[in-house]
Amino acid sequence: MLASKGDVRNEYIRPIKWEKPGVLLLEQFDIFRGGDSEDATYRFTARFDEKTGEFRVISKKKVPSKE
Repeated sequence: MLASKGDVRNEYIRPIKWEKPGVLLLEQFDIFRGGDSEDATYRFTARFDEKTGEFRVISKKKVPSKE
C-alpha cells in the first residue's frame, strides 16, 4: 500500500499490460475509511529480476482523480 491518511477499507490491484518480457504495468485502487483522504488510484511498473527471482517496483505514480 502507498502512504495516505485514513485506513484502507479495500485495495484492488490489477494487471494492465506487459510492457516487455518481465516488465508488468499494474494499477492499484485504494478505498479509504476515516481521515480526510479520498479514494486513490496508482499505477506502478514491476520488473522481474532473474538473478534474485523476485519482482521489484521500478516506478510508481498517482493517477489524478477524474472528479
